[in-house]
Amino acid sequence: MIKESYQLTKYPLGSIREMITVAWPLMLSLLSGSFMFFFDRFFLGIYSLDAMNASASSGMGAWAILVLPIAVASISEVFVGQFHGKSEFKNMGKAAWQLIWFSILIWPLFFLLANVFSKYMFVESPIKSMQITYFSCVMNFGSFFCLSIALTGFFAGQGKVKLIAMSAILGNLVNILLDYLLIFGIGIIPSLGVLGAAIGTVMAQIFQIGFFLIFFFNKKNKKEAKTLNWKLDKELFKDSLKIGFPAGVSHFSEFMAHFVFFNLMIMAGREYITIVVLVQSLYLMIVFILEGQSKAVIAISSNFIGAKKYDYVDRNVKSAFKMQFMFFSLIFLMFLIFSPDIFKIFVSQDNMQIFQNADFLSRLYKTSIFVGIFFLTDGLVWILIGMLIAAGDTKFIMKVGIIAPWILYITPIYIGIKNFDIRVNQSWAIISLYSMILFGIYFLRYKSKKWKKIKIY
Repeated sequence: MIKESYQLTKYPLGSIREMITVAWPLMLSLLSGSFMFFFDRFFLGIYSLDAMNASASSGMGAWAILVLPIAVASISEVFVGQFHGKSEFKNMGKAAWQLIWFSILIWPLFFLLANVFSKYMFVESPIKSMQITYFSCVMNFGSFFCLSIALTGFFAGQGKVKLIAMSAILGNLVNILLDYLLIFGIGIIPSLGVLGAAIGTVMAQIFQIGFFLIFFFNKKNKKEAKTLNWKLDKELFKDSLKIGFPAGVSHFSEFMAHFVFFNLMIMAGREYITIVVLVQSLYLMIVFILEGQSKAVIAISSNFIGAKKYDYVDRNVKSAFKMQFMFFSLIFLMFLIFSPDIFKIFVSQDNMQIFQNADFLSRLYKTSIFVGIFFLTDGLVWILIGMLIAAGDTKFIMKVGIIAPWILYITPIYIGIKNFDIRVNQSWAIISLYSMILFGIYFLRYKSKKWKKIKIY
């Protein structure tokens, strides 16, 4: 039996086995990325709490800026996937190059942010110098983060996900080694503290780029995918931005909404923000599952859409839903059985007395249940978003991303805290309800089939 170009695995098209086969290396890659941030904080926490806090706060500021261009760069997966699905292999290299060029051309903006804007970001902070150091280093090399994502999309669009996982694991090992050497110093290598952590992160990205380029320019890709076709194609470049920019705006809007939510919790009181930080810390440890599924849906569905095999798109979405329910069953059971004790791993021995407060434990437990429900609906939402991104329906995603979080999520919580003194668990109940409504919006869009009419190039 001849394998069609849009068939990324040996398993039945659109099946749950196909979904699992493509998703698990992507999940492993994303989990590896989470470990990268964990070890940054771990080593800096040993070195200095001020250095750890500086990297965490300035890192969030850097990520708030990077999230938009990274989302644009990641759209290479959609173009490569659709070209791969309709057997137009010679256009895959050209598609990837447009996002490579985007990553390079945006560098002057990163340079400006690193060397001018950074001076005004942390004005009143007592750890300002370390925050500027970390932020400036990451921003100066911001193009490398985008470039790494653009190259990742080239391989993801073809279903070469094991290569992506290998790159992430090796990059993570490079980061851990450089963190230890550069933060603490050894022999002739001086102790650089927070700068060492930033350099380690940047060098890990450069390593991953080099790893990808070896395969990007191998004999097969040079011949079939025309990866030496590096010229800027104005039409394809414009179409890439047309599809990628709205997705980036949506990500940025949602990120800022989460940032505002954290500040609302800080204003509401110590108990609020403590519980939010605890559940958020645990959620960040499992979110790689949702992101991996979404990335897998983009890879698989973009190939089916390119080949106009829309029935397989529906099968893929159904398989992804089944997979999400499987993970939800495990995660929710974990919350039911082990909460609130599971959150003790994020608390030092000096602060363990908070777990002696019965009211605190009750609210933490109730909040964790709502977080478990949110895990289910958020995963379903990201599966549908992945499918719509694969189709190029990013303008709709942008409209929802700009409006929905602020009206359905931030505003009710703000009113609830200001006027009704709602508790933190009730805030998370609102977030869970918001995610359910969001699922309904995206599901109706998916069922409308309007995404079938979109032509990305």
